[in-house]
Amino acid sequence: IVFFSPLSIKALYENFPEFKQNRTRLAAYGATTISAMVEKGLIVDIEPTTEQPSMTTAIEHYLRLVNNGTAPAAVVATPPQEQPDSSL
Repeated sequence: IVFFSPLSIKALYENFPEFKQNRTRLAAYGATTISAMVEKGLIVDIEPTTEQPSMTTAIEHYLRLVNNGTAPAAVVATPPQEQPDSSL
């Protein structure tokens, strides 16, 4: 399942309040979406990177790794660190 906004995470739990990730692979686009997923305890398996900047290439890369048996172990993503306010 691919999520592009925090609202999509909210909608998932509104429509499926008992949702359990189990072995479902989840993809996320953007720091706020990843943060919303982490807050719900979800594992982000796929996200765009500088090497795979689009969701399509990120998914393709992930599938290639899975098919080769070299996919990384799923890890609970950590929310991006907030930058200190330099105006203080």
